[in-house]
Amino acid sequence: MSLKILATWLSLLFVVVAVGRPAVSAVRAQTTAQEVGSVPFDVDLWSPANPTAGGLVFLVNPTDAQIYVDGGYAGRPVQFSPSRPMRLGAGQHRVELISTGYATTRLDVAVVAGFVATVDVVMEKR
Repeated sequence: MSLKILATWLSLLFVVVAVGRPAVSAVRAQTTAQEVGSVPFDVDLWSPANPTAGGLVFLVNPTDAQIYVDGGYAGRPVQFSPSRPMRLGAGQHRVELISTGYATTRLDVAVVAGFVATVDVVMEKR
């Protein structure tokens, strides 16, 4: 019986210690914030609890395509996944996919707050 009590107290101690620690992601957000066009995009912008932001995941062929959002470079498709989506403010965004040997693909994408949408594109060869 005393072993159960000890385990309960240890569990409570771990919870108190975990809650009292500073948030690491808040520190990272200050150092990794980037601009995508005119929309700020950083580590903590998107979450289901944030009513003003959503996310995008890319399934693009070819996989080495460059992604531009609202005129600013945002990265490559392999950088974004369902667990790490591209974070954007809710609303309409202009997405351009550029790759050597392929026609540039332009899309108007609606980002919905609290959701992650998938951009699934097969680019056409020139």
